[in-house]
Amino acid sequence: MKKKIKLSILSALMCLGVSSIAQAAEPSDSLKTSDTPDFVTSFKEDLKKKYPDLVITKVTNEEAAKIKQEMKEKQSLSSKQFGGDAKPVTDLYVLGIVWDGGASHQAIDGQIFTSQPIKGISEVVTFEDGYGWDRQWLGDEEITYSHPDYVWEEEAVDYNGDRIVDGWIHYVRFDSDAKIPSQQTKQYRFQSTSYSYPQNTEKTWLNIPHQ
Repeated sequence: MKKKIKLSILSALMCLGVSSIAQAAEPSDSLKTSDTPDFVTSFKEDLKKKYPDLVITKVTNEEAAKIKQEMKEKQSLSSKQFGGDAKPVTDLYVLGIVWDGGASHQAIDGQIFTSQPIKGISEVVTFEDGYGWDRQWLGDEEITYSHPDYVWEEEAVDYNGDRIVDGWIHYVRFDSDAKIPSQQTKQYRFQSTSYSYPQNTEKTWLNIPHQ
């Protein structure tokens, strides 16, 4: 039997005053909000067909960090007492990217470039099945929760409606005009190393040219 972390633990922890992740300078207002891209809506609809009891919940950075930290802390205890580990990362891929003007690109297996150059405020969306140490980069610059030039938001994916987190949808927004020089390309990369055996590392990437 596998020991997994429940979303309901979060509210109790927050009420007890558990410290949140480090705060940094606030991102610009233009990065703070966005509409759900069509390709994400389609992905969720397809996932719902596969898992009828699917529940997808938007969580704050603090909540996401706390879920993952709790899973890491309980990893050893879970293995010893329950004979199971945190669910390893079994799938990781870019769903797509959307940018200013309503243009978007839905990533297809094996496709490593956007269909056309992008501009303005852009958002990359990635799906992760399982739990792992997550790292992201745009070019040589690492993307973190606290980096003021990026907004990294997450949705917790619960396949069975049992309030147990099975996977994640990651959203990263940034100003491509500031981050990618005109007529040049930078690579967005995401990698996740499973907390548990076999401690595999999954990687995905997308080359993003700018107008």
